[in-house]
Amino acid sequence: RVEHEGWRVRKDGSRFWANIVLTAVRDPATGEVSGYAKVTRDFTDRKRAEEAVMLQLSQALLANMDVRKLLSAIAASISEVLPLDAATLGLYDERTRTMMVQFLSVAEQSPQRADVRLPIDSSPAGVAFQTREPVVLNRIRDSELASGAAHLTAIGMESGCWVPLIHRDSTVGVLAVASRREGAFTQREVEMLIQIADQVAMAVSNAMVFRQIADLRDRLRQEKLYLEEEINVENR
Repeated sequence: RVEHEGWRVRKDGSRFWANIVLTAVRDPATGEVSGYAKVTRDFTDRKRAEEAVMLQLSQALLANMDVRKLLSAIAASISEVLPLDAATLGLYDERTRTMMVQFLSVAEQSPQRADVRLPIDSSPAGVAFQTREPVVLNRIRDSELASGAAHLTAIGMESGCWVPLIHRDSTVGVLAVASRREGAFTQREVEMLIQIADQVAMAVSNAMVFRQIADLRDRLRQEKLYLEEEINVENR
């Protein structure tokens, strides 16, 4: 069985986004492949919706340097195209070698949850961060990494997907989504989350730099005030 998606052209010349599934047909007596069945579905509306969300996300992220506003924009965009019940953003703390994970609000009624600190070596977020590859758990509770996802199973999440945030060849964090359903994230959802992660990585990296610059500016302002006071004392 082979599944593929891409643009196709109808007889009238118009384009459509096709989801194509090819399945081998076997002779019931010999088991030999005698042909194949092909099913083509028109997913143009879904493709257009995904592209619109990506544009919306890009514009929102470029417009905001405030991390809290970034989180809201990320959550709103993800929930429009992915089947999720929870989402988190994790940033690596080099000092403690842990992932600092914050819940994203995916709905107006989403309860505020406290940030959690996860081990880098025994959590799905940590593995995604270190390997720079997506981690998909169809049944979180059955995974050897289950203890590192207890913050999700504690609120009823059964499956999850974690993708690294990579910007300019540096891993800045991990974006994760989770669902109350088992096996909720197929390859299509993973690929979509990777696309979103590319945008988020750039925005998070920019926000971190912006915050560092703001902190440096505040420190320089404090030092300037201190020096001015010292000069005033000496001149008295």
